[in-house]
Amino acid sequence: MANTGNKIVLLLKQVDSNHGDTPTGLTEANTVDVAGSDYIPPYQNLTECPLSSPTTDCPIPVYVTNTSSTTVFNFEFSLNSTTFTNSNIAKITATITASGHPTYSVDFTMPMTNNYFSGSFTGLSNASLYTLVLTYYDASNTLLQTC
Repeated sequence: MANTGNKIVLLLKQVDSNHGDTPTGLTEANTVDVAGSDYIPPYQNLTECPLSSPTTDCPIPVYVTNTSSTTVFNFEFSLNSTTFTNSNIAKITATITASGHPTYSVDFTMPMTNNYFSGSFTGLSNASLYTLVLTYYDASNTLLQTC
């Protein structure tokens, strides 16, 4: 999961303030359970929790179903979290190509709510001849990555 820049405290450790904040060995879960508790809510700490840099990594694996006996090419994939949340990616194009055959493509406009992409190309003469190429573009339609 990508870093959000927020620190979340899960466990509170008691310290002895009379002896240089030495840990006493007592701990408790950081939960909101009673009024006046020592609960520490999540807070921004970019030093300990730096934001993950956006990436344009290619998805691995990409699942493809295409056999010589079928006229259908199916595909599905998910992106790693830093690619999925990369605000520079405005569009992902899935294209199938085969030498001497028509090229087909479908666009996915980003951002999407679910990190699951799939599609089918139908009416092909021999789906096993085709390969899938994924391309990422920014808002100006500039190519960012080819997979």
